[in-house]
Amino acid sequence: MGWKPPNSYWIKANADGSVKNDGYMAACRGVLRNSQDFWVAGFVRNLGACSVLMAELHGIAIILQIAWDNNIRKICVGI
Repeated sequence: MGWKPPNSYWIKANADGSVKNDGYMAACRGVLRNSQDFWVAGFVRNLGACSVLMAELHGIAIILQIAWDNNIRKICVGI
């Protein structure tokens, strides 16, 4: 499948959340890239105990906050 760039002047963001088998260690990570595949921003965050769904949603929320803080308004988010 591979990564497909967004349209010009857009940012594409990908997030992923994961939980260790015991359910007490969750984390999320994400990256924002422009249409030329250049890195714009990224993050990794330890979350403590939560579900996989919550870890995924945390990743999306963090991406949207990073975009907002950096005045990025044209964003496509994938998980």
